[in-house]
Amino acid sequence: MNVNVNSAMCNIIDGMEVPPGPFIIKGYAFSTLPIQRVDISLDEGKTWLATDLFHPGLRYDNSKIWTWTFWRFELVDGVTKETTIWA
Repeated sequence: MNVNVNSAMCNIIDGMEVPPGPFIIKGYAFSTLPIQRVDISLDEGKTWLATDLFHPGLRYDNSKIWTWTFWRFELVDGVTKETTIWA
């Protein structure tokens, strides 16, 4: 079963130039079912790479269970001004 997962990047913004060398992209994701993975794309969705997940948790709200997790991905190199990052 596929479930929609909402994800956001927290330490980069649209149009930002990523510094050369290693850079950690950080974000969070939430869904109505437990999150097992969050992927990131550096080529507008042609290929996807798994992020590292940490600090998963549960929140109970009006009898619904929402799950959330923080994620991170280390960019090593290969990012240009034209690179679009999706998560």
